[in-house]
Amino acid sequence: MKVLFILLSALQVPFLIMYSDYYARFIGEIEWIQYEPYLNLFYIGFAALLGIISSRIPFGWFISIGFVSIVSQIVLAGILIDADHNYYFKPFTSIMLITITATVYFLIQWLVRFLCNLMNTLTRNRN
Repeated sequence: MKVLFILLSALQVPFLIMYSDYYARFIGEIEWIQYEPYLNLFYIGFAALLGIISSRIPFGWFISIGFVSIVSQIVLAGILIDADHNYYFKPFTSIMLITITATVYFLIQWLVRFLCNLMNTLTRNRN
């Protein structure tokens, strides 16, 4: 489960969603951007999936992989998004916005992980 969690965490979903919007605005059209209304559902659904998978790994791994994921998304935003276009993300900068969205993404994973572990504990105690 650790390997699956690491591989799925490497997808950087919050950054990809933000970057697709940025790319379409300043660089060019993206073929799959027509599905933009569904990206928020994908964001929440993928975070929930990672939360379910993370309930099977130790808490230390979960925290460390989550922290590395947040930091890597911040680095990607710093490298790939031009600072001249920060006005597009007002009242925040691109770095601030990705920090907020990546942290919320991690908190959704933590909440789902907590609920899965709670359900597993209640099920075990019932038997």
